[in-house]
Amino acid sequence: MFWYDYRLKWNPSNYAGIDEITAPVTKVWTPAIILSSSATKDAIVLQDWNHVRFSSSGEVYTMQPILVQSSCSMDLRYFPFDTQSCDTVFMSFAYKDYEVEIGKKYEGISLKLYLENALWDIVSTNVSSELVPHAKEMQIHFIFNLKRKSQYVMISVLLPIMFLGLLNTVVFLLVSDSGDRVGFCITILLAITVYMTIVMDILPQSSTPIPSISYKLLGDLFCSALITVCVVINQRINGRADDKPVPAWLKDVHRFLTCKICRRKSEAMDNKPPTWKDISHLKDVISFAVFFSIAIFSLIIFVGNATYQSSLLI
Repeated sequence: MFWYDYRLKWNPSNYAGIDEITAPVTKVWTPAIILSSSATKDAIVLQDWNHVRFSSSGEVYTMQPILVQSSCSMDLRYFPFDTQSCDTVFMSFAYKDYEVEIGKKYEGISLKLYLENALWDIVSTNVSSELVPHAKEMQIHFIFNLKRKSQYVMISVLLPIMFLGLLNTVVFLLVSDSGDRVGFCITILLAITVYMTIVMDILPQSSTPIPSISYKLLGDLFCSALITVCVVINQRINGRADDKPVPAWLKDVHRFLTCKICRRKSEAMDNKPPTWKDISHLKDVISFAVFFSIAIFSLIIFVGNATYQSSLLI
């Protein structure tokens, strides 16, 4: 911090050419600056052990090393591709704007001593000062625009979620007579539930708005539950006795879809009437195509929308 104090001027020629000296902050007047966005009780910037350096021209300079813990509201809508704008606010305490006027000497925040963070990248910084409304006191804002490093979350959360969503559809490729189909579905359903718990532990409990990844997991959970229901119904269809006739409308649907899928209408029409196992097999094929497409498109929409929206906020 720099400021001028007319009472601290002197003529260096009268003092053996000394033009700069240092003194404890308790020996000279210093502006009462506090951290108004503090997350702890330690809000006072200048401590008793700090020193100031002032020159014969009346310019006073002090550099105080301090660990600042500032609160910052988070917008986790596009987690883990989110960007945050954190504002660290200092204000002049007990002095009106006409007594102490706070201004910036440089356009941005110096990052010469900054060490790269493992979770965030600093995209840009900004410094601005303003008058506190209804208080007639000055405050200065140090704004950090941050972008989350998403590689860890992508590897540990998003990719497993994608693999689970695709693996969930593989159940329709299993043989219908296999007794492991329902157990396979329930296992995937529980795995998605576990990942929902992991994501909720990473995110703050009071995040507003709700992150889109929570909706993505909720949609995957719903699809997994729906796949389990489809498998159970298909098991009942496949287990029906051959002496029970297939309804006429279901035969027509089977013939129509078989023609569309195989593109061999003449051969399909000459085939014998479909059995319950044929209906079950066709249902597996359709279910696999539908749920596989849903898994792919939901992931593309989530990642594409999150990355696009977060890029607009930078």
